[in-house]
Amino acid sequence: MIKRLLFTFLLVGIFLSALTLSLAQEATPYPSPKPTPVAYTLPFPGILPDHPLYFLKSLRDTILFLLIKNPVRRVEFHILQADKSLSSASMLFDKGDKTRGIQMTTKSVQQLVSGKNELFRIRPEENLQLNSLKDKFEKSALKHQEMIQDLAMSLEGQDKETLESLYEQLTTLLTDFSRNR
Repeated sequence: MIKRLLFTFLLVGIFLSALTLSLAQEATPYPSPKPTPVAYTLPFPGILPDHPLYFLKSLRDTILFLLIKNPVRRVEFHILQADKSLSSASMLFDKGDKTRGIQMTTKSVQQLVSGKNELFRIRPEENLQLNSLKDKFEKSALKHQEMIQDLAMSLEGQDKETLESLYEQLTTLLTDFSRNR
């Protein structure tokens, strides 16, 4: 008698768990696809614009840029500065400083535009590393798009519109880049 009762409870339990699983699967027939994150790591920015000695870092970077004569190194420097600016913008947004975060995001996009302009001034015969440099530039720009889109989702109003216009500017930059590649 006890064996029959246990067997009945076991069958009912299996039936209910199978029913629950099938109902749970029907609740979400089409999961929304999440875009694959860009496999590109941003560098640590160092001190942020809200630090009292940030002007020294900015001055140092300007002097370094003026001293770089090699066009490939200039493009690499633009990419590095753009990545550091975006990384610091993300940190500023995390701290709640939206104004400086937007300024740094704008600066990062401007650095990428400058880098693209210098990149297309390099003649292919001048450098054998041109393809790897173009790949690095493209990955950086795609990472910028991804992060700006993520940052814009957390904002509203004029701030969101500013980041959306930067996103569109990057889309245009990438389209132009792929056409001229």
